[in-house]
Amino acid sequence: MSGPVGGVQVLQVPGTARRPRGLVPWVVGAFVGLPLAVWVALAVGVGLEAPLFFVLVLVQPLVLFGGPFRWAAVRRRRGLVRFVRTPGRLTFPATGVDRWCYLLMSLGLILLPFVAMWDLGRVGSESSGVVRAFLWAAPPLSASGLFWLRGWTPTSLARTPTGVVVHVNCTETTLRWDDLPPVDAVSAPRLDRTLRAAGTPFPGTLLRSDPDVVADLVELYRTHPELRSELVGGRVPERLRGGDLWLLDTAEV
Repeated sequence: MSGPVGGVQVLQVPGTARRPRGLVPWVVGAFVGLPLAVWVALAVGVGLEAPLFFVLVLVQPLVLFGGPFRWAAVRRRRGLVRFVRTPGRLTFPATGVDRWCYLLMSLGLILLPFVAMWDLGRVGSESSGVVRAFLWAAPPLSASGLFWLRGWTPTSLARTPTGVVVHVNCTETTLRWDDLPPVDAVSAPRLDRTLRAAGTPFPGTLLRSDPDVVADLVELYRTHPELRSELVGGRVPERLRGGDLWLLDTAEV
């Protein structure tokens, strides 16, 4: 059986090898953790007698932009794949946490002038005209960001018999199998590097699946054109369920 068409299916691929993760998890962790540490250190060192909200404004975007990557890393397990099978296409969705992070940041910037003025008044500090102009410019800019979010569509990576379909930032790009470079077997993140080399940056670290398994599938169907019909017939879930990705290894020997 190849499983139902439509709806997210979850499979654990047996025998998945541990791959190097590279510097991405550490960089993203620092992207989230260091700004928070700076804010806490200033709050403790300076004390509550200073307007600390401005420091929080500076670190909030860093935390919210890095949050989706950390969320995906925490929720993801090695060898676990989540996919949606539709006729002629196998789609690997990414996390949608980035939309909620952008929403929180937009709402925070809308409230920025009100909270900042309260924080300044609390400590008896005055604000310059430039600062006030900056603060009151934030709400309309954030409101336009909320309208942009209305057209937001989830990031995903799909396989078809003709190539790989990358969907990022409301745009969709199809990369033909023959145009894809070989998947790097060592350097991490492997999937991101491969698609970037093909001219289409893609945040593979946001996928809800193990990006190494997804990268292995890309290399499998790139190097074995005779197997691409499986993407139409629904054979891929069976291959994943059985851990039958070893054609990669035999092809490289």
